[in-house]
Amino acid sequence: MRSFLVLLLARIVLSEKEIDCEALANEDKCFSDTHRSFMGEHCMLECKRWQEDRIQFRHFEIEDDSKDDLYDLVLTNSTGHSMNFEQFEGYVTVILPIAKICYGSQVGEEVMLDSIENLRKTFPYGVEIVVFAFEHPSMDYTKAYCNDFDLEYTSPRSIHMMELATLNGPNADPIFKLIGKIMNAEELDINTTQYYVINPDFSTLEFHYGKSLEDMKDILRQVIKELEPVGEL
Repeated sequence: MRSFLVLLLARIVLSEKEIDCEALANEDKCFSDTHRSFMGEHCMLECKRWQEDRIQFRHFEIEDDSKDDLYDLVLTNSTGHSMNFEQFEGYVTVILPIAKICYGSQVGEEVMLDSIENLRKTFPYGVEIVVFAFEHPSMDYTKAYCNDFDLEYTSPRSIHMMELATLNGPNADPIFKLIGKIMNAEELDINTTQYYVINPDFSTLEFHYGKSLEDMKDILRQVIKELEPVGEL
């Protein structure tokens, strides 16, 4: 309704300065069949920016059945203990898959995990980070020395370290099958850094990829800022 009224008013007022192009672009109006022509005429610059940002960002509504699946989901952490995903209700929850690294990697496992933990410590009350290590198919783990990673991965941290995961295929872990269902994606991209951000009431999922941890700090600050007025955090 809000976007309809904005579009209706925009047809009367021809000045782009009086059209909330940013809001319309964020509501995916730039390339929708009903709004494409109008947006191209009045909000071309904002749509260009939106398209560039969209390369590394997707927003998905979580349907009720998938929301129920999240509440029912049981995870197993790296030490073999079970935990219910429901415990993340009320938090901005970041799902972070990381490829298992072994001896000879450019970035050591301790540095990598410390960096992720520092992201969590930036938001000590409103954010939870759930990390899933997975074996990348391009690497032969039978010939690699991974003991240091295994020891560091199971060490006590303020982030949640889950058991070794499978992201794609028939044996994919339930959390990634569910993420694929929400995104309507047959497979998840395992060749770039990816973050899945679920809002506190499990109603939306954001998919960010190709982003650094510094980028994610800014993204999470914005997510929290948008939630604060409605008292969710």
